[in-house]
Amino acid sequence: MITKLQKEYFQKSKAFLYPLLGIKRTVKFKPDNTYISWEDKFKFYDNVLICVYTLVNSQEYRNFEKSTLFYNIHFIDFFYLPNNKVAYIFSLEILIDDYHLLLDSKYSRMSDTSKQKILKYFNFPKESQKFHWMNSYLYPERYYDLYSVLLEMHVWEIKEIGELCPLLNTTKETLTVQPVNILL
Repeated sequence: MITKLQKEYFQKSKAFLYPLLGIKRTVKFKPDNTYISWEDKFKFYDNVLICVYTLVNSQEYRNFEKSTLFYNIHFIDFFYLPNNKVAYIFSLEILIDDYHLLLDSKYSRMSDTSKQKILKYFNFPKESQKFHWMNSYLYPERYYDLYSVLLEMHVWEIKEIGELCPLLNTTKETLTVQPVNILL
């Protein structure tokens, strides 16, 4: 149940695109952050998801990297970053319509298949607060009355806006760190 609004900005790419990679929420290693643009490398309409992880020097991480990241059907490349980080690049070209809806902050218009994957990802633990927020962003018409109370606005104003999730912030969705050159 939603009793308050999400006040801080959250990565839209992490909430709406990362679950589409098919990586289970229960995996031990999670990205530090995700991005949909990388200064001087990838633009917003290149349809990529950039996942930055902290590199862990262990066999367990190497196994995760190989089986979950490198063998992911969307994986295309990776780059070492400063401070023991790695950026893994995934192509979401096959999800181009949903990707562009995210860029336009039209989350509720994403495909039913993508919505189901996103909600399945956030439904752990069962019926968590994040699940309810994501459900309201993907199916806003079910929540207009509730949000009108929380936002102290008329229902017709909420309906006119349509989307309940805050807009995507392109600055926060852009990776600005440059890769490091590795000499072998």
